[in-house]
Amino acid sequence: MRELRRFEAEGFHVVTVDGAEGPVRAHLLPDPSAVAAAGVPIHANLYRAAARVELPGLGAILLKVHRPRGLGDGLLAALRGSRARAEWDAARYLAGAGIPTPEPLVVAERRHGLALEQAASGTRFLPARETFEPALGRQPAAKAHALLARAARWIRALHDRGVSHRDLHSGNVLVGPGPGDRTTIDVVDLHTVRHGHAPSRRLRERQLAQWLHSLLGSTGPGGRLRSLEAYLGPDVPRADVARARARVDREIARRERVRVRSRSRRCVEESGTFTHDVGAGKQGVRRRDLAPAALDAALAAHERVLAARGDALLKAGPKSLVSRVPGAIVKERLARTWRRRLEHALLPARARRGYANAHGLEVRGFSTATPLAFVRRGGRIFTLYRDLAPSPRLDHRVREAVRGREWSRRRLREVSDAFADLAARLHRKGVWHGDWKACNFLLDERGPRVSFPLLDTDRLRFRRVVSTARRLRNLAQLDASLPKVVSRTERLRWFRRYARGGALAGPAAERAALRRVGRLVARKLVVVDEPIE
Repeated sequence: MRELRRFEAEGFHVVTVDGAEGPVRAHLLPDPSAVAAAGVPIHANLYRAAARVELPGLGAILLKVHRPRGLGDGLLAALRGSRARAEWDAARYLAGAGIPTPEPLVVAERRHGLALEQAASGTRFLPARETFEPALGRQPAAKAHALLARAARWIRALHDRGVSHRDLHSGNVLVGPGPGDRTTIDVVDLHTVRHGHAPSRRLRERQLAQWLHSLLGSTGPGGRLRSLEAYLGPDVPRADVARARARVDREIARRERVRVRSRSRRCVEESGTFTHDVGAGKQGVRRRDLAPAALDAALAAHERVLAARGDALLKAGPKSLVSRVPGAIVKERLARTWRRRLEHALLPARARRGYANAHGLEVRGFSTATPLAFVRRGGRIFTLYRDLAPSPRLDHRVREAVRGREWSRRRLREVSDAFADLAARLHRKGVWHGDWKACNFLLDERGPRVSFPLLDTDRLRFRRVVSTARRLRNLAQLDASLPKVVSRTERLRWFRRYARGGALAGPAAERAALRRVGRLVARKLVVVDEPIE
């Protein structure tokens, strides 16, 4: 490895590799954050920003600027050292251990006493690289299998050489161009790496599970098993492989539950995607890509729609007002009774439930109107969603397509099967909707495949398990809200598709379930022709 140079300049304690001191003094100091802001942004969150910058004499580097956030993070930076220093030390260790990672070039810290003000680290920028999961998807099947196996053996090499990467996911592994059995693999984002001691078996399996969890969207059970076998090696008995697989699968399931809970909370917290800065005179949270000026314009347009009472006023009910404004849907929750006003004042989480539930649906991989903002202003409560205007309501579209014979029998069954699969997946994932009517689903037919965005998420609940009673209640709501142009034969086919592989499948379970659904439907207002709300 190259020799190191240590010096102090502009209040920074700096370490560089040989040959980098001059460019760092001339072009990186005194303010690395300004240099990063002028570069090509790569990634940013609340703790650090990363950018590709050109430093004369060094070429392209990946510059990361770290700032402590909050008391806890500041104490850690004072007692343990900065993330930049941890990344520098880990990169030097990995380079010495023969593990591919971008060459570390510089680390700089500026402190006031023990308090860290700013820290920066720079590594050689690797061109023509992409993160692991997209690279895996571009490989032919055989080469993808080879790349998965290579990655698993590479993770085993990390562990065997005393490296524990506590943030080992596909976004932190870069893959170069070329076939999967020969392309380069580099590990990045090393500030959580611990090195020098071989990880325990439990820690190894947890990190392997973390890696496989990050590939859930592109790797099935077979790919995960191949990865585990490649990690363990060919000499491990099958019984030991089976036991290890069970432990890893349990850890993957646990991580998915944690991921869903964590990601679901981000829409009501200060994060890289959401912020509490909603402008003067308001409280709430908005997406960062919705500018405060755009939020104010949407609320002003909502007021104009309410005054005009035209077609843009989609709903004027006792509990809510819904309007369509340019680029968004604005829903205003009404509090006309003292009980409702008291609830909104004392239980703010209930008021924002529809907003948070819509984000929770997206986190779980379901289509809905993307929540943009939740705002309180002058005692009034507003929620903004992205407008899905091109997509019609499911009940309207089914009635028009079937009555007008626009859909062939085959097309009707394709749509019906896709909707049954979605309904089954919602319930399997623990999603229960207290108002599961056809009018609360849209039908998006763009392209050969169809999707069904779910709306009106105020009464949505996320459960570990949706009970049979709740499932049947939802099925009754849906059956009563579909127009009668959908025949009983098609409804029965839909139910069998929905129930297959579950507790409701089979002749006896089917008959019992349909009898219970029939009794529930008998108590409801049933759609005959014109869809209802």
